[in-house]
Amino acid sequence: MNCRQIMSILLCGWVLWTGMTTGLTVLGSAARNSNWDILGTFETAAACEQEAHEMRDRFWEVIRKADPQARRGALAGVGGYMVTGLADGRPISTYYLCLPAATDPRPRYKE
Repeated sequence: MNCRQIMSILLCGWVLWTGMTTGLTVLGSAARNSNWDILGTFETAAACEQEAHEMRDRFWEVIRKADPQARRGALAGVGGYMVTGLADGRPISTYYLCLPAATDPRPRYKE
């Protein structure tokens, strides 16, 4: 994370995260074990949710060309959106999740 991203997060109230998993996984564990990255920051939850929805739809358009059975939907219980399908013959799931700036979806590891 660079200085510009850190300042954006501090000044804005909402962060759009994306996470991706490959292989077959259970949804709950997949979301927890994704490699999460920040896509953007927003002043309001509504602006973040709109961008998450649009990003999901754009990715779905790309992935369904390779996999006509690709699905898109909402993440039940946590909010956010997801796309699942096949990429290069492997299952892939991508998540788009808006969280308050102080919340981080990445797992914490105990040493």
